Amino acid sequence: MAWDLTGIPYGHDVAAIYQMRGIPEDYVSTYYSKDSFMRAYALAVGAMPSEEHWPQSKVVSLQPPKYNRAPERPRKARKKAPYQQQSPSKISKKGATTKFGNCRKMGHNAQGCKAPPTPNRKVYKKKKKNVASRQNE
Repeated sequence: MAWDLTGIPYGHDVAAIYQMRGIPEDYVSTYYSKDSFMRAYALAVGAMPSEEHWPQSKVVSLQPPKYNRAPERPRKARKKAPYQQQSPSKISKKGATTKFGNCRKMGHNAQGCKAPPTPNRKVYKKKKKNVASRQNE
């Protein structure tokens, strides 16, 4: 039990002590009393000398542990080098300039556009999959 190891009762223990009309301080180990604290620190602890006065040790100095990179989830496909041809069915957008639909100007998107929104602009929404119609089929 943790109470036996630490000498301090937990909340449910304190509740049981109160239920028995006891005082929880009577159940705490004497090591946590003020008298024990004062006896432990009664002697003055001298100042630590500078590093120059420390005794030399023959033990090798401690170094930080080696960093081991944790395993990752494998990639779906390897990264191709710039000189390798990409899939012929996909068109690369690298180097292409973007055109924002609101102001119809090249080179920026919604975050960089300072023009006010136009009322006749077409806004395309993603189609939601209808789960109910699939269940009826």
